[in-house]
Amino acid sequence: MRGNGLILNLGRTTIGKVESYRAMVSLFYDTIVAFLKGKGRSVPRKQLVNQILFIGVDALVINLVIGLLAGIIISYVSFENMDNIGASSQFGLLMVYSILCEMSPLLTAVVVVGRSGSALTTFLGNMKVCREIDALESMAIDVVEYLVLPAFLGMIVSLIALNFYFDFVALLGGVFFAKITKGISFVIYSSQIMDALVWSDIPFAVMKSILYGAVIAVVSSYHGLVVTSFRIVPRAVYRSVVTSITAILLLNLPLSVVYYVIRSTLGGY
Repeated sequence: MRGNGLILNLGRTTIGKVESYRAMVSLFYDTIVAFLKGKGRSVPRKQLVNQILFIGVDALVINLVIGLLAGIIISYVSFENMDNIGASSQFGLLMVYSILCEMSPLLTAVVVVGRSGSALTTFLGNMKVCREIDALESMAIDVVEYLVLPAFLGMIVSLIALNFYFDFVALLGGVFFAKITKGISFVIYSSQIMDALVWSDIPFAVMKSILYGAVIAVVSSYHGLVVTSFRIVPRAVYRSVVTSITAILLLNLPLSVVYYVIRSTLGGY
């Protein structure tokens, strides 16, 4: 009997997970439809601006600090190991590879998940419990268009901007650290970075930011909108953060593998 109970609970949990993932996909579809239906003109401007200010502007300082530290760490590790194997000429390649295409989109997304994604889930969850969502629906206001869509677009725009600043500070910090500690010419290593950079690296990083922003916004909004009581809000925030980070990591692996195979085939590496 105990074995049957375990199987039954496992089945219920699996069905619940599948249903939640289906609902997230449906919410993503509804958000895209809401955007296309109004051709972008139906987005509440005030809501969108507030989302960009909170997600992007307010998180700029912590993002710059993390970017600077990441650039210094990679620069230090690179020189300590590359000098030993005589590969210091590959410094620029490693900086572009690790920061621009990998660390910047991933670390920025994680920061945004922990800071803004959790806040969005809490905000929508409290609105749901206080029946503010029901009030909006009773006034024939589309909740997806009024609440989810501004967060969706604000998350994407903010992630793209934060990634740009992260890249700039990390690459600049890494080169300056190399100059200070190793006495290497700033011009030489700046030219190595520019030589290692190919035209497709920037669109690839932007594409990652768009996908990660969409995932964070949809997952955070979904978990906020399904809250049923104040006691469930912390659990919803936890699930939102874990699901978002897991989805981002799952997306990152195939995207990176496919991109670097293509880049290597075209002679980028």
